[in-house]
Amino acid sequence: MSGTLRETTLKTVDGKSFKLSDFSHKVVLINIWATWCGPCRLEMPHLCQLNKQYKSRGVVVLGLATTFNEQNDVKRVRGYLKQRRIKYKSIWDDGTFSAALVEAVHGRQVIPQTFVIAKDGRIVKHFSGFNSEYTPPLQRAAVEEALKSR
Repeated sequence: MSGTLRETTLKTVDGKSFKLSDFSHKVVLINIWATWCGPCRLEMPHLCQLNKQYKSRGVVVLGLATTFNEQNDVKRVRGYLKQRRIKYKSIWDDGTFSAALVEAVHGRQVIPQTFVIAKDGRIVKHFSGFNSEYTPPLQRAAVEEALKSR
């Protein structure tokens, strides 16, 4: 991932600012999702589990909702996350950051999409869509791989 992307100032759905470089010593998993996306809803409990299991090992799970996908209604997104008891941070993006991520892997504009980013900023794995049988173990393996990489 380019240094520019790592230095982009992002905002959470709660309005807090941060940069990916704040987590440069951690493995970061970014999941692009939307409130109306069925596969996204199925994936969220798995991401919560990953967050809980790997937090102490230096993994940060970040959701990413876009203003476009959510008709610019951040309140509804916050309510949705609260109702579903999602504990990991979610980014509120105008589409610039998510588009750059997707472009970095030559991906398509589909959701959900998940990016596993190693401590050095490399995207080690990219997942498009979600399959409840195959995706969780593959994501877990990608996180383990990223933790091992220098």
